[in-house]
Amino acid sequence: MSDARVSVRARVSVRARDADLAILPTPLYVDIILIGFFLLLLLRLALVLRSDSFLLSLFTVCLASTIIFSKIIAHVASSAGQCISKCRTGLHVPQDCRDPLHTHLKQRKFADQAWQIAIHASMTLCEIYLLFGKTWLNNPASCFEPCPSVYAVSAESTELESGASDVKQHELELRVFYILQLAIWVWTGFSCCALESRRKDYVEMMLHHNLTVMCILFSFINGELAIGLVVLFVHDCSDIVLDLMKMFNYLKLEDSHGWFLTEITFCLNLMSWMYFRLYYFPVYVFYYGSYIGYAANCGADDLSGTFDRCLSAGSCFHSGLGLLLLACLHWVWFYMLLRIAYKLLCTKKNASAIGREEYEGQSESDNEKKEN
Repeated sequence: MSDARVSVRARVSVRARDADLAILPTPLYVDIILIGFFLLLLLRLALVLRSDSFLLSLFTVCLASTIIFSKIIAHVASSAGQCISKCRTGLHVPQDCRDPLHTHLKQRKFADQAWQIAIHASMTLCEIYLLFGKTWLNNPASCFEPCPSVYAVSAESTELESGASDVKQHELELRVFYILQLAIWVWTGFSCCALESRRKDYVEMMLHHNLTVMCILFSFINGELAIGLVVLFVHDCSDIVLDLMKMFNYLKLEDSHGWFLTEITFCLNLMSWMYFRLYYFPVYVFYYGSYIGYAANCGADDLSGTFDRCLSAGSCFHSGLGLLLLACLHWVWFYMLLRIAYKLLCTKKNASAIGREEYEGQSESDNEKKEN
């Protein structure tokens, strides 16, 4: 009887802490830097939008639509996830993998991942549509023909209207898409730092969101829409497999009782990560596109060195620096993936346990076990 009371009290205590972070809080000074930088980017975005009523209205509509869309997807996914979770209670399912979404925190993580995969999938389709008939993906250097300065957008000169006769249809669609992406990433950054349960790579994720907002915003301001579209496509399409892997991991669809779905998507994610993030992005997008292509097509004619031409070519150097930082983050996450792969192959731990160690951090179920 006494043990039962302790167990009940422990479960109540866990529920009371449900709003707490899944891992130890980030140091205050790190949070201040990350969130402060995010707020500075929002201020710069506001300065760009304030002088153009169309862009401001479009951003507001896109942001509201993103929030509503994410909430709907999260609600539907939470309900669907709970149904799937409750079905995983048979004798063929190990005890620690039964009803994997039995806590509110786990349901929230699953729902957060669901709206992200919906965003990534829908944005990938939009990017395929905008890339169709263009050479930008096969030859990123062609993104700078003509130079971005021709299409540069600034707070002082922006007058983009749906009926503008001097803007080609594709350019208009591309700029509207950029505003949508800004709205999505502003909401994603806010959700990461204020709404979602924090994971072990919170600092890397928030830094990534800051860099993404910065790159999208300044490529929009500087007219670097073509190369920006390629960058967005590389990240969005490869994130789909990553999102699937995380959702399967939350449902503990691993080993033979889960049809090895977590392990299969992990392998697919590892391959797509190596190709898109570690090969195509740094070699073709960054080096041949943003560096060589930008300098060759837009650098000063009286300069011969690639680096000197890049410095003279608008925002070539600054844009390249942002992309280089993103490339470095790709290697940080790849190291995490390799650690997971090593533990999958060389230890007896299951995929969900390894995910908690390397990525998720402490969960509610861990707290329950400790207190019981």
